[in-house]
Amino acid sequence: MLFLFLAFPILMISSASVITVIDWASSGFTVATHASLQVVSHRLLQRDSPIHDASFGLLRDLKPHLARYVPWFTHELEYSGCEPTAPTGVGTAACRSSWNCTLADEMMADFWSAVDGDNTVLPVLSLCIAL
Repeated sequence: MLFLFLAFPILMISSASVITVIDWASSGFTVATHASLQVVSHRLLQRDSPIHDASFGLLRDLKPHLARYVPWFTHELEYSGCEPTAPTGVGTAACRSSWNCTLADEMMADFWSAVDGDNTVLPVLSLCIAL
């Protein structure tokens, strides 16, 4: 019992009753909520997908409040950000970047176009690579 008293002093609170009065005729403030959505990168949102145009068209028509584009919750790495590949021509004028961001950039552009840049949340993108 001593352990309960030291670890859980809230158990020792008086059992006096509390009376709560609610005035339904007045309000202190109004709470507003908005339905929103999150677009997750996926191969079916690629520009050559048969549902690409319809998907982004519906997003445009819906006009969501605070829509989010989340490119990193995906099963395939190439859709979640820049795809790292071995660089070529290192140390020469023909050096090519080892980062291909084409898919991520296209999906971001399509998302931005569909929501018209209004009421949009763009989370900070981080790329984690397991070596």
